[in-house]
Amino acid sequence: MPKLSTIYNLAILGGLGAAVTPFITPLIGRSFWFIPIYYFYGFGFVLFLLMLLIGILACVMAVRAADYVSKMPQRAASDLKTAGILVIVVGIIALFNVLFILFGILLLATGVETDSVWKKIQQARIRTGWPFQTVATAAGTPWARQISCQFCGAPMVVLTASARGHLVHFETQCPLDETHDSMKLPLSRLDSWTPVVADRLHRCQKCGERTAGLIVVGQSGMSTSLQAYCIVGHRNSTYRRVWTPLYPHVARLPSGDVGIQGRPARAQFQPTFRESHHIPKTQTISSSISVVTRRGSIGFCTQCGVKVESSDVYCFRCGHQIR
Repeated sequence: MPKLSTIYNLAILGGLGAAVTPFITPLIGRSFWFIPIYYFYGFGFVLFLLMLLIGILACVMAVRAADYVSKMPQRAASDLKTAGILVIVVGIIALFNVLFILFGILLLATGVETDSVWKKIQQARIRTGWPFQTVATAAGTPWARQISCQFCGAPMVVLTASARGHLVHFETQCPLDETHDSMKLPLSRLDSWTPVVADRLHRCQKCGERTAGLIVVGQSGMSTSLQAYCIVGHRNSTYRRVWTPLYPHVARLPSGDVGIQGRPARAQFQPTFRESHHIPKTQTISSSISVVTRRGSIGFCTQCGVKVESSDVYCFRCGHQIR
């Protein structure tokens, strides 16, 4: 499961668990030795109210953090860690209520993981020149911007493509900050977005650079499985799975390689894994980097409300023409 989706689910679970634990405790307190007291009498009632207050507060913070995960991971990390610490402290005060403490640990661990994701995003932004226009943005089409990382702007790597009705569903991963995203593109516009999809398909999942080879390793039903080989030897262990009727449109190596700003110099391709002798000889395409270093004012798309830059012609999320 993609990391941000996992964080979202754990945040909801931890928040709801902290909120309901004060009500569960009296019901199971007599059956399990590690639940200390029946919370509806005397001092226990005070502890019950304290746990209920903090549990509800932690639940609100966790649900809010879950909503922030896909927009502002740094804010989500702060909320989750704060909620986790509060729950753990109150769990200890409430005569070491183990169940309450466990949910606090879950929230705290989720916050720490979210923080690690945010640090990767920050490192990725240094390489792409964020918040300036990235190579993908400068390509000039709404599809190039749509199939780019929402956090750092790097070209996403297409992992799967499947058809559902009049739409093609894509699962993608950013090679720099390792976040995942899914999107739907209309079959009616296939000719306009296939060049961008081909570019994103022929990229290494680890570094984002052009692959040395993309080999068909099997077909099942309407799906074609592909094995990618990186030009500098990164192992792409996950097979790319592409809707078979789409494959002929994206099979050819794209004519241009925009690369990623700040990447190390290309090393000579020397595969170290067993399948290396199956890789056909491919022509190395020179890369070019086009980064706009002028900061523009920030606006909003009138169609979907997402933030856009002053130089954008199309919204990178919904494709709506901005100007």
